[in-house]
Formats: sequence, C-alpha cells, structure tokens
Amino acid sequence: MSFTITMETVSLLLTVLLFLFHFDLQNRNKQYYLFSACLAASAVSISMDILTALILNGSIEITYSLNYALNMICFFVQHLSFSLMVIYCFYLMFEHIADKHCYNIATRIVLLFCIVLELMLLTNPWTDWFFYFENAQNTLYMRGPFNKLAYLFLLVEICMICACYYRNRTVVSRAMRKLIRVAPPMVLALASMQLMFEDTLLSGTMESLVNLLFYISFQNNRVGLDSLTELPNRNTFIQELAVKTKKETRLHLILLHLTEMENINQKYGTYQGDTLLYQVSRYLDQILPHYQTFRFGNTRFLLMGTVQKEATAHAYMDEILKRFQKPWDAVEKDCYCPVHCAHMFTVPVPNDENRIIDQLEYTLSQIGDKPFSHTVFFDDELQRQYERRTYVLNQIQHALDTESFQLYFQPIYHCRKQKFTSAETLLRLFDENGTPISPAEFIPLAEQNGYIDEISWQLLEKVSTFLSRHPDLPLQTVSLNMAMQQITDRTFWNRIHGAQEAYGFSLDKLRIEITERTVSENPVLVHKIMNYLAEKGLRFYLDDFGIGYSNLYNMMNLPFETVKLDASLLQDIAENETRYRVMEPLIQMLHQAGAMVVAEGLETIQQVEKAHRLDVDCIQGYYYAKPMPEEELINFLQNNK
Repeated sequence: MSFTITMETVSLLLTVLLFLFHFDLQNRNKQYYLFSACLAASAVSISMDILTALILNGSIEITYSLNYALNMICFFVQHLSFSLMVIYCFYLMFEHIADKHCYNIATRIVLLFCIVLELMLLTNPWTDWFFYFENAQNTLYMRGPFNKLAYLFLLVEICMICACYYRNRTVVSRAMRKLIRVAPPMVLALASMQLMFEDTLLSGTMESLVNLLFYISFQNNRVGLDSLTELPNRNTFIQELAVKTKKETRLHLILLHLTEMENINQKYGTYQGDTLLYQVSRYLDQILPHYQTFRFGNTRFLLMGTVQKEATAHAYMDEILKRFQKPWDAVEKDCYCPVHCAHMFTVPVPNDENRIIDQLEYTLSQIGDKPFSHTVFFDDELQRQYERRTYVLNQIQHALDTESFQLYFQPIYHCRKQKFTSAETLLRLFDENGTPISPAEFIPLAEQNGYIDEISWQLLEKVSTFLSRHPDLPLQTVSLNMAMQQITDRTFWNRIHGAQEAYGFSLDKLRIEITERTVSENPVLVHKIMNYLAEKGLRFYLDDFGIGYSNLYNMMNLPFETVKLDASLLQDIAENETRYRVMEPLIQMLHQAGAMVVAEGLETIQQVEKAHRLDVDCIQGYYYAKPMPEEELINFLQNNK
C-alpha cells in the first residue's frame, strides 16, 4: 500500500506541475480548456486515490458512510478523467478535418459510456456492482463484478481512436501520429498490470503519463516557438488560423521576406545575421500591437491582424517599408536589410490554411528579384491570376493522374533532301472541357511546382510507344525536350535504356533536345553528363540557341549533333538586312564545327527564302507544318513524301 501511495503522490505532483506550466491567461481556446479539464479531473482523481488508500491502510479513520462516499467519488472522477482524455484525443485528431461527423459520433459514444458507468455507480449502494466493504472497520475493500467495466470501455475507446486515426491517417498531424504510436500501447500495458496486480494502484500513473504526452506533443508552448526570435512559428500560425475560421473574422495578413540575409550572413557572419534577425523580429512584434507576429522561415515573417479598412492596412505597410529603408545597428550602422512584402485580406474557412499561405507566396513572387524594399497587395487582378494558376495546376495534376497529356509532332523540313526527315515531339494539355492550355502557360507552372519531372517521364513513355508502333515511319529522328533536372537525374540513362528495351525502338531514332538556358545553368556538369550519354549512343540537339544565356565557344565544346536557332533570331530576317549579315557568319561557324543548323519559328515565305540563302540545313515552323497529333502526322507524311 505504501508503494501505491508513493506512486500516486508522484503522479499528483507531476499533474500539478503540468498544470502550472500549462496555465496561460492569454492564449486560451477550446483545446486549452479541454486539456485543463483533463488535468483538473486527473488531479482530483489521483487525490481521491491517495485519500482512499490512506483510509484503507488505517492511516486515517473516518465513518463508514464518509468512506463509502469518498470511494464513490473516486470512481466517479476517475471515469470522468478517462473520458475527458479520450475526448481530448479525438478533438486533436479531428481539429483540422472539415468533416466533423466522425468526431461528433465518437464523442457521443464516449459520453454514453461515461454516463452508463456513472449511472451504474449510483446504484452501487444497493447492488455492490463496483465495490463493497466486507468488515465493519471499513478496511476490507472488495471489488464487485463490474469493477473492471471501466477498463473494458477504455479498451473499446482506444480501439475507436486507432480506427479513426487509420481512417484519417493522411490528414492528421505529425504530432498525433507520434502520439498514436506511443500512448495506446502504454495505456494497455499499465491497464494490464493494474488488472494483474489488483493491490497496486496504477490508474494515477497512467493518467499523469498520458497527460504528460499530451503536454509535450500539443500543449507545450515552446514547441510552437522559434528558438532564435521566440516568436510563434509556422505551425502555430496554422493552428491560430484554424481557430479564426470559427469566428468568421476578416484578417489582414502580411508576409515579409528579408531579401539580403544570405549576403549579410556572408559579409558579417551568421552570429551578426542572427542578431539582425532578432532585432527585426522585436520591431515587427511591437510595431503593430494588435497583430500577431510569426517566424515563417529562415528569412520570412508573417503578421496577422484584424483591420477592416484597406487604407489603414496600406498605411501600416508604408510604415513598415519606411523602417526597412533605414539602416539597422545590429551589424553596422550602414547595414541595410531590404524587404519584400505581400499582404492581403481574407476570411478563412475550414481547411483553408494552405490555400491562404499559397496566395501569400504567389503574391510575394510577383515582386521578383527587385533589389529594393517593395510591397504588393493581393487585389482582384491578382486574385483572378491566382485562380487561373490554381485551375491550370489542377489540370496538370489531373492529366498526370489520368495520363491524358496528348502527344503532338511538328515535322522538320530538310532543305537539301527537300522532304520532312525529322519531327519534334510536344506535349499538349487540354482541360476537362477540351479547351487547350498553352505550353507557354502550363510548362513554367509545372517547372515551378515540381510537376516537370513526372511530365518528362510521361513524355518519354509516350514517345517510346509511338516509335514502337511506327518502326517504318519515314522519319530519321524524333526529338523530345528534357530539362536540367532530368538530364542530371541519376536514373536518366536507365530510363532511356529501359524504355528502349521495353518498346524495342532503335536508339538512333531518338534525339534529346536541351535548351541553351539548361546548359548555362551548370555547363561543367552538363558537359560531363552529355559526354557520358554520348558514349552510350545518345545524341543531342541544342535548342533555342542565340537567346543570350551563354557563348558560342561553350556550346561548341559540347557534343551537339544539331543546333536549333531560336525563332527570335530569324523573325525579322526578311526585313532586317543587318540581322541577315550577322546570321550568315554564325551559321558558317556552326557548320565548320560539324553541327547541322535548324531554323525555328519560320512562318512566312520571305523568312524561308532568307533561311535558304543562309544555307540552314532544316526549317521548322508554321510555314511548313504546325504541331499535329499522331494520326494527322501519319497522313501528313504520306502526302509529303
């Protein structure tokens, strides 16, 4: 018994300490009150356990009636404590899930179990279902037939928690996933020990340990703070935003990006850079007293307030920009820290957090790389652009999921052979209504949002399928475009070789187009990779040559079989004699280097005639052929042999 009292006393002290650390007069919400109720119920339950244990071992003498009443209260509060902890767990699990139907059902079941137990407990003086005293001294405590019913209900509730978690595992928080891995096994282990060793009281230990896990995972304010600035972090912002959805509050959000922090760290060192960040964080946290300030990333902060007038919001932004136009004394008196700001008004709705953050990021991206402090507001025009961007991204995702990108081909005319000897493959995207989305629109979005990888591999798959279906097609080569991240991918050659073996086409028929921009991003690495792939038998086209990303010498050192002149070089060649005189020696140099030359984007007879005079090898453009689907290509080639 003394061991039981000691364990319960330690559990009570732990519960009280948790309550003291948890107590907060400012940041109070439903989650705060639920956890407070768990701690309060646990503290009372454990206290009653200690008191009844002292009475049973004879340390305290009281009347039979009072002893009986205290044990009744002990059972009552313990059942309530278990139920509150289970409800709290369900609340955490469904906090950010729009559909609260499962949460409501689970909560009602837990409350039903609790009510049934408490009602059965009220009948105990007449039924002895839970406990009774065998002797007249009130010390021989006996367990009734339903004494373990609470543990059975607890087991059912744990199973419910695990089932709900499994059903919603893709949307619950990381902290909840960790809790599910630890808490249920621990509770089951302690409950089993309690049933095996009935004279040892472990319910208080179980309650205090579970509350400790709750506190560490969800209630510890330090978890939601940035260690450097001591501001709430990104996760805390998401939680706060979720709370705002229930109040239908019109929020003013400001996202700030310190554009020169990398240079400042390089010049002055990271310690001085951190000092500057801390100084900036103090300024932002104090300048707008009715706003919450969050550390949103290494160089980003976010402010959230409830200003109704746009004029007031813009005035706030002007005040912030004026401060960032002045030097900071954290490093040196002449140290300036430019800032880019994006701000917006919004009324959040459930599960709206990621969309709002994405809108702020999109707004911030509109500033570009301007060197000075600048601000942009998420107005109606940006809203329209954002909605269009979101729509296109959704169409890209749908096309990837359904593999519904369509393969188009643009034939390339060989000037000397006077026939079409090759074709460039292009992917076309059509929305769900059959309306085409321009590559100039969806390709940059795909590159910016991580879709280009999967798009490129689907392109390779579709081209491979095409080559295997038409081995006798009167085309010497078919080319496809690859970006830097595909060329430098360790699996690139394996994918090419795997497709060749799977579909049985000749590698000599395939060409990889790499833009001049791609080469300029890392010419040394590209040179190394291209030489390796060329040894494997893969051949390359240099696309968009002449737009100014790199020089001719670098290009000629790479194993390009063909150079495709960018359309901008040739668009006005028919009217611009100077442009013509510049292009003539350039093409001669390319020929001397052993490369074939393709003129891209030619649309008029005048441009074509000039291109012939310049002695280009091939011409690609609307004058000869527009991009077309597979069946149309087959007919086109048959009619133009």
